[in-house]
Amino acid sequence: MNSPYPKILPYWKGYDREKDERHARDLLYGVTVLNQKTGRYQHRYLPRDSPQEHHALEALRRLLSRGYRDIGPILASLICALDPNSNFDRRLVFERRKQGRPRDSAADLQIFLHVEGYIRGGKKTEAAVAQTMADLRLSRKAVFAAVQRCRHERPWLKSYRVT
Repeated sequence: MNSPYPKILPYWKGYDREKDERHARDLLYGVTVLNQKTGRYQHRYLPRDSPQEHHALEALRRLLSRGYRDIGPILASLICALDPNSNFDRRLVFERRKQGRPRDSAADLQIFLHVEGYIRGGKKTEAAVAQTMADLRLSRKAVFAAVQRCRHERPWLKSYRVT
């Protein structure tokens, strides 16, 4: 049945949308606290790389992934955080990961699809991995690591047969 009304997705199972909005606001705006020494209010932000910051980032991702249109203040703060000329206290900065060699998710996907193509062509997993190793001049460990990273980054690929 075609309905003129957009389909409203239920919120993530096991999570509360109001709590997630509060965590996202705490991440973006900070929490206003009274400084006992000076008697003035100040903003306190979540400590960097703390469990609280990680939970707030997860909450923000959940909110944004559903495409809700009524989270205007959160979207406005993200837009301001991207604008280098705004007066917003927070800045959104994109940086490359610095740990070890940079990962290339496109290369991981290519390796995954290469192995999966051989499996769909009728080869067993080990034979498909061996052929991929020969084709792309990779070690067995590198092939399996790329497949695992690809599956971790793209949960919808878990239904494929590559292990």
